[in-house]
Amino acid sequence: MPVNEPRKHHYIPQFYLRNWADSDGRVICYKRVPTGRLVHDQVAPKSTGYEEDLYTLDHLPAGIRQAIETYVTADVDDRAAKSLQEMVKTKGVRTLTSEQRMSWSQFIVSLPIRNPEAVADIKETATKSGMEKACEEAKRKFPEWAQEDDFGTEFEEIVNEDPQTRFLSDNYGLFVITALMRNQQFHKPLLSMKWWVIDFSRSGLSLIVGDRPYVNFRPISHPRTLIYLPISPSLGFFASPEPEKERRLRSQDARFVAREMNRRQAAFAARYIYSADLQHKRLVEKHLRET
Repeated sequence: MPVNEPRKHHYIPQFYLRNWADSDGRVICYKRVPTGRLVHDQVAPKSTGYEEDLYTLDHLPAGIRQAIETYVTADVDDRAAKSLQEMVKTKGVRTLTSEQRMSWSQFIVSLPIRNPEAVADIKETATKSGMEKACEEAKRKFPEWAQEDDFGTEFEEIVNEDPQTRFLSDNYGLFVITALMRNQQFHKPLLSMKWWVIDFSRSGLSLIVGDRPYVNFRPISHPRTLIYLPISPSLGFFASPEPEKERRLRSQDARFVAREMNRRQAAFAARYIYSADLQHKRLVEKHLRET
């Protein structure tokens, strides 16, 4: 196996988590140990928020089986990093170019579908759905030999025995994820929304980030939805199709909004919560689920 084969696939990208890092390049990471006790440690972004071989393509040799991590997610993250840098530097979104807006939208769209649970679910669902559709199509086109009760089982066995169809079947879910991340059609709802950044540095609360950082209040298609993503310990990114949403949010007490956003991050987290300081232990203790 090549030494440089990228097997650590970060669903919480390093460039994103670095904004919570201290001068030593480490972030505070809260998690629960097997006994259920909450602990925290200082970790480097490269050492957390990943799963080995998460996007690895099956039935391919080393060198090309990591194509999704090498050429898709890495590209999404590299371009999004520039958008993030611009928003943090200006504390806003007005200077983002159209290309940077597209890159940031693509990154946000990727977050809910690139974590381990989502990848496993999409792979299983896509493979099962594809198999069932192919089987039904075979029954429709070739009724004279595809109507036996055990045809479905035989069909699946045939697929698994053939190298080409097995490759397509086992990797179909990853192809779906790739399409969702790269197809601009899926980014249009977010691109059409109003974007803004709120500076919470005077609220007295720092912002935390969970390992499921994308938070949406109502479905994305809802006319009053609100999308939130912390982008640093003091800055939060928001998007909504509702014109008055930004004004109403800014008019509220900043500490109240920061506290609510942190609560959502903690409640959505699966295993890890990250912060730049230790003021959130009580919140994390209350909301971080036990594994």
